[in-house]
Amino acid sequence: MEYCIIIRGPAAVGKTTIAKELARTINADYFSFDEIMEINRLDTIVGDGIPSDNFVKANKILLPLLIGKKRIVLDGCFYRKKQINHLLKNLKTKVYIFTLDAEAIECSKRNKTRKDSLTDADIKQVHDLVSRVKAGVIINTTGKSVKQIVSEILNYIKWPTSFPTIAQVEPKIISNDGSLWLLLVCIYSSAMFIFVTLLLLFSFHL
Repeated sequence: MEYCIIIRGPAAVGKTTIAKELARTINADYFSFDEIMEINRLDTIVGDGIPSDNFVKANKILLPLLIGKKRIVLDGCFYRKKQINHLLKNLKTKVYIFTLDAEAIECSKRNKTRKDSLTDADIKQVHDLVSRVKAGVIINTTGKSVKQIVSEILNYIKWPTSFPTIAQVEPKIISNDGSLWLLLVCIYSSAMFIFVTLLLLFSFHL
C-alpha cells in the first residue's frame, strides 16, 4: 500500500462527498467507516457517543479489507483517540489525516438537506466530540467548493515533506516509511565525503 488518507470531521460537514471525489481523482479505493459501523451493528450510542471499543472492533473488520489495495481513502467522524491510534498502529503504511471543519450551525443547515437527517442536538454532540480530538491538517470547508477542498488536500499529498508531524495521540501524518531518513543520511554522507576529499586535496597542494 502506498498510503491511506483519512477524511474525518463532524456529521454533515461533507466528508463522504469530499472523500469520494478525492478517491476518484487519485484512483484510490474508497471505504466508509460509518457503513462498516452500521452494517456490523457497532454504531450504538452509549453516554456521550459510540464507545471506543466499538470503533476498534470496526477497525479490525476494516483492516483485512485493505490488504492488496494501493491507495485508500477512508472517511468517518473519528472522534475517539483510541480508535485513531489503533488504526495508525495497524495500517503499516503512510497515513495522511485531514479534518474537515465547519461551525456546528453550518453543519446543521447542511444536515437538513440530507435524506436521513439527524437532529440538531445530535449534530452538535458529534461536532463537540470531533472538535476535542486535534488530528491532522484542519481544512475549513465553509464557502469552498468540492473541487477547492480536494485541491487543497492534494497540495499536501504532493509535497509530503511539508506535512507537519506529531505524536500518535494527535496525529497529523504517521509514516512507517524510512525512505526520507535514508535519503537524509545519504545526503549527509555524500557531503562529508566531498568535504574530506577537498580537505585532503588542499592539504596535498600545501
